[in-house]
Amino acid sequence: MALAFKTHTQQQQVNHSLKHENKLDIAQQVAAILKDIRFGSVEIVVHDGKVVQIDKRERFRVSE
Repeated sequence: MALAFKTHTQQQQVNHSLKHENKLDIAQQVAAILKDIRFGSVEIVVHDGKVVQIDKRERFRVSE
């Protein structure tokens, strides 16, 4: 039986103000998050056409 990723979930929010950053800076932040995450998801929140938040949800496997 495979153990799902449900045991421990960590959610982090990028603290930087994204409103005044350019698209390249935001892309670099997303790339850095993707480089560090092994299992999980990245959510990008957009308001009025601007990225206002990046959420990183990382999951860790717990061995049986």
